[in-house]
Amino acid sequence: MNEGGTWLRSWRFAITATAAFALAFIAAHWIDYAVVNALYTRDLYDEDWAKAFRSVGYLPVWVVFAVGLFLTDRLRYRGQGLKLKLRRAALVVSATVVAGLLAELFKMLLRRNRPRFHLDHHTFRSWAHDFWSTAGFGLPSSHTTVAFAGAAAMSLLFPRHAVLWLLAATGCAYSRIANSDHFPSDVILGAFVGCATAWALWARFFHLREDTGLPPLNSC
Repeated sequence: MNEGGTWLRSWRFAITATAAFALAFIAAHWIDYAVVNALYTRDLYDEDWAKAFRSVGYLPVWVVFAVGLFLTDRLRYRGQGLKLKLRRAALVVSATVVAGLLAELFKMLLRRNRPRFHLDHHTFRSWAHDFWSTAGFGLPSSHTTVAFAGAAAMSLLFPRHAVLWLLAATGCAYSRIANSDHFPSDVILGAFVGCATAWALWARFFHLREDTGLPPLNSC
């Protein structure tokens, strides 16, 4: 395992990243509306590049990546157990699915509305009004959550290319703000939920100890 991969998987990294996310989330509340107004681009998703970045937060895209991993590992570990062939694909799928569900749960509990141009402050919906619906809620951004869950999972599997995966997820987050669908604090919380979900699943279920006799999860 390379040094960069070791750092990415360490508890020190997890604690440092959590603290950074918390500080960024708190600070973002002071500039949420200013950033949304500054970055707003009319008809943004008419642009192909914006659609491409938005698709990074679309769950089926990560399912396609997972299928590709499975087909690769199916040939690579020919004659060995199905668990070995599925483990990398399972990390990507489980991280994005669980993170997406958590995003919807947080929306239901936090109940903060999306940006509104005629207001300069955050608004919330009453718990008594349509409790089970998350329509119109923005905290956290579901697209950003899924994007960062997938990017974090792929970064754990391929740490040498982590910057590329995380840049793609960041592009998704930027497009959500620039289209006035979310505040910066929405995408920051989404990024944290996505990354934390992928890291926690990897640490709990997919991190194989040396005594298992199986090759490292990210071995190529």
